[in-house]
Amino acid sequence: MSDCIDFGYCQATDRAQPQASAPVALSALRRHFPHVVEFDVPGGVRPVVVYLPTGLTGEDLLRFAGEEGVKFSAPRHGHGVVELYCCHLSAREVEEGLARLGRALASCLQEGEGYVEGGSIQFVGP
Repeated sequence: MSDCIDFGYCQATDRAQPQASAPVALSALRRHFPHVVEFDVPGGVRPVVVYLPTGLTGEDLLRFAGEEGVKFSAPRHGHGVVELYCCHLSAREVEEGLARLGRALASCLQEGEGYVEGGSIQFVGP
């Protein structure tokens, strides 16, 4: 596994594992992402779509993600929406990358306490 996990845009390649990545991504998102973050896992080669809390931008998250060793493409659908391409990554890379991104999200949310009502960050669970 590389030091940096890249969820950036990719075209379907010989390495694409679309059937395997969706269930792994869904499980990892539920375990590692704060509950105030919504997401959609459409499956296939389409990206996981992450909807950030109001006031948090993809650019904010990119800064924290870089510190955790995660990259993703700049947001295309608005400041509060991030696309994560998983189909070119192994299940292990998806799991580790989303765990790192979950830590980045938690750090980003804690720094901007106004994003989280009540100041607590809770996780959905398995």
